[in-house]
Amino acid sequence: MPLSTSGPGPENEYVISISGDFDFNLVEPFVEAYEQFQSSGHTIVIDFRETEFMDSSGLGMLIKLRNHFGPDADIRLRTANPQVMNILEIAKFDEQFKIE
Repeated sequence: MPLSTSGPGPENEYVISISGDFDFNLVEPFVEAYEQFQSSGHTIVIDFRETEFMDSSGLGMLIKLRNHFGPDADIRLRTANPQVMNILEIAKFDEQFKIE
């Protein structure tokens, strides 16, 4: 499954894990996933450790996520893939999200 959710966990985190491609095909499942989360007092983590590819629609989904929860929400992006990290840095997403 390309998208899975969990939480809140022991560290008060809701997690959306993306495997494979983070692209247009995940728009609807991604929105449905984060709309079930509560941000108040929780951390929202998007786990890209299993993500192989991200395109501009993936970046757009992250902007929609930020807008949904507001500028003060604790949203973190976890990535181990150098390509995904490079895309996030070029788009200056490190200014809007905590990248781990």
